[in-house]
Amino acid sequence: RAAQLVDDHLLSDDRALEVLNAREGHYPNEFESYSRFAAWLTTRQRGADVEALLARYRKAFPNDEAWPLQLRASAALYDRAFRADVKKLPVFMGAETPGGYSLVQVTKVLEPTTIEEAQRVALGNQLKQAVALEELEATLASLRARVGVTVRKETLEKK
Repeated sequence: RAAQLVDDHLLSDDRALEVLNAREGHYPNEFESYSRFAAWLTTRQRGADVEALLARYRKAFPNDEAWPLQLRASAALYDRAFRADVKKLPVFMGAETPGGYSLVQVTKVLEPTTIEEAQRVALGNQLKQAVALEELEATLASLRARVGVTVRKETLEKK
């Protein structure tokens, strides 16, 4: 229940950090504990904490090489997007990722304004969807690496 409050952005950062640490402590062998924590840390640009989390993840999942690479790439892109010099738009930046080179384009910068509650909830939902999609892609890559799954497209196309 407390983890949902973190997802809904209803806790202070200090309290959210306590909840996420406790969840990881209770479920140290569950991927979701790490992925949820990593998403929260990444959106707050806490790179040192992401690295510490990755060290703990490697101890729990020593054979998984895909997710740590994906997480580092996501954190790097997120960081670069928010540190971009936006005096002249559009701005492009990128980073090497496990799937190749990822490119981000910043086309518009919005100055912070007073956000009404309904808009805050909508923006929070959009962020949750983006993070969930990223977590799903990372999870699938990790599972494929662990199990050695290959997808035969020719079989999928036949009906």
